[in-house]
Amino acid sequence: MSDTPLPPDPLWAPEAVSPGRLGWLALLSSVFLFIAVGASLQVVDPALGIWFSEIFLFFGTGWVLTRWSGRDPVAYAGLGWPGAAPVVLGLLLAIGNYVGLVVPLQFFSQALAPRSWTEAFDQMQIFDRYGGLALAFLSAGAILAAPLGEELIFRGLFLQGLLRSGWRTRVAILVSAAIFSAVHLDPVGFLARMELGALFGILFVRSANLWPGMAAHFGTNLTATLLYFAGRGDPTPTRDLRGELPGVLVASAVGVAFMAVVLLVARRVRGAWGTPMAIDPARPRVPLRKAAALWVIAALTVLASWGILRWGPVARPSLQGQASASGQLGEFEERSSGPVSPPRGSRAPAAPVPPSPR
Repeated sequence: MSDTPLPPDPLWAPEAVSPGRLGWLALLSSVFLFIAVGASLQVVDPALGIWFSEIFLFFGTGWVLTRWSGRDPVAYAGLGWPGAAPVVLGLLLAIGNYVGLVVPLQFFSQALAPRSWTEAFDQMQIFDRYGGLALAFLSAGAILAAPLGEELIFRGLFLQGLLRSGWRTRVAILVSAAIFSAVHLDPVGFLARMELGALFGILFVRSANLWPGMAAHFGTNLTATLLYFAGRGDPTPTRDLRGELPGVLVASAVGVAFMAVVLLVARRVRGAWGTPMAIDPARPRVPLRKAAALWVIAALTVLASWGILRWGPVARPSLQGQASASGQLGEFEERSSGPVSPPRGSRAPAAPVPPSPR
């Protein structure tokens, strides 16, 4: 037998993985895993599908690949706590931005899009089908889980990879925001979600930390959810664009003014944008199988436990009945994808949530 060593496998090569390569790998891997696993899971159980996709397929994938690349995920992606001020700043900007820019962008997008499109991508119908704990779990996934998983992939790894590869800041932010919106597969809400992605990207670049962007993502989804519940149960109004336009413009002016005040106050608050983190030193690369082992075991445990509770011998009749009911979502889910879209009529536009299956 020859003593000549075999050439190293690129996946296990000891050389450092470039930030650009890490960013693209994280993006493509997480999207592929969602299409292969998360999409089907969301058809069967939308609430579990959101949580599982964001925690394991997005956040877990980003964490594993960052360790495999020879970096500490917390230090490299900016997951260290920056203090309360940057987080509050991101949250307040999100509220003003939602009212000031997202609402009018979505309003005009819906006005120009065919009515069939706005109805086909109205994913608030998913929320209309649930109540009680199921609705609470579904809403919590959109509000809490989505900011965690999506910000790590799209800003902490992908946007950072573009910037460290020499891309100009504005171009990198716009490209990452466009891909962030495109992944949600909703043509009606594309511009509104791209604007949101740009805001999250600016917060990440300005603070060198994920927490302000996650707070803004949280605030956006929370605002959209609260507006949905405020109008839930109302009869579907007719689309009166001329009648709604003045209110939309007034709300937009108020939101933009609120953002301006927040930014002016932030200039006077020390540490409002956080403090730059120290450069993360290179670390030994962790083999991919070792980095992924605990995540895979945890994911399989969650799926197995969910399957037993839903279909196993100890499953409650109510849960078994929900299985057939949730299957009725398939036809709707195949027509719609991406972030939750605004309900028909005059309700406010919904914010991005995890991608849904086509």
